[in-house]
Amino acid sequence: MMLNFYGFKLVDEDTGELGRTDEWEERFRNLNICTHNNLRISRIITCLGQLGFERYKKPFLDRLAIEMAEHDKLNNCKASMRQFWQMLVNQQDSREYAEKTKETPADRTTSIYFTHKAGESDEYVAYKLQEEQRSQQMDALKKQFALKRIESQKRTGWKQKGGGTTADGKPRKGQASRSASATVGGPNAKPGASRGRGGPAAGAGAGAGRGGQQAKRGGKGGGKQRGRL
Repeated sequence: MMLNFYGFKLVDEDTGELGRTDEWEERFRNLNICTHNNLRISRIITCLGQLGFERYKKPFLDRLAIEMAEHDKLNNCKASMRQFWQMLVNQQDSREYAEKTKETPADRTTSIYFTHKAGESDEYVAYKLQEEQRSQQMDALKKQFALKRIESQKRTGWKQKGGGTTADGKPRKGQASRSASATVGGPNAKPGASRGRGGPAAGAGAGAGRGGQQAKRGGKGGGKQRGRL
């Protein structure tokens, strides 16, 4: 599950070889940005050694190194690779490793899982069946998620376009009401907009026109008054 979350999948159960999942680009982007996952990877590597899956530690580290060195991915993980992950895989006999993991040689005993796998025991067969069912369920959930994301994008696009049109080419009711509301200075109109049809510019112009007419009339009147004086 965590491998899938990071964009990897187990290719070989015996060797621990890893590959990329179909969603690796999105998963790598998340892993590269959310660096709190680096500590989780340190814990995963440690647990692999303590739970008998020692053989999976180096392939995990190698896959991370390949993505960084050969494909120029996961650049924000490079510091953790140098300072922690390499030590957890390549320096198991060092004092730093012992202090960090509290691991003893007895903890490195190979897991009984590989014994069951080699003998194809009933327990192993049942486990594989459960894994296949889980994998099918995960694939179904991924498809559902992908469809929901497409539907969400369509709805978002519809809203951004303003509601779209009906089958006969007329604006949808919601869009028409929004347009009308904006025209008459409704709640969607810009601040300061007049509720009159002409808006603030027209109102100012009208006022100026009336003022001009009044000024002309005043000018005539003034002339008459001056004439009478």
